[in-house]
Amino acid sequence: PLIRRLNQAGWQPETGVRSNHAKILVERFGTRDSQERFITVRNAADAARDVVLTCDKVFPAMSLHPVWHGSADVLPQNGQFKFRLEGWTTVVYQVQ
Repeated sequence: PLIRRLNQAGWQPETGVRSNHAKILVERFGTRDSQERFITVRNAADAARDVVLTCDKVFPAMSLHPVWHGSADVLPQNGQFKFRLEGWTTVVYQVQ
């Protein structure tokens, strides 16, 4: 069911989200006007990392709600989303 939701939202080539590290990979699904919007975040390294995501005006976000892995909603702090991600882990957040 989650894959269907991601496919219905549609993969977008421009993420509108920047990460603080080259090993933190981000993909976006859905547009500003989509009914549902998602981001996937992958730590492509062995070690856990403190992730800092910055959204631009193309993809504004008020909160990130975990729908696959992740443990709690992530709220912005000074315009950035901050959380810890274990090595070789992927999370999917619904953008709200």
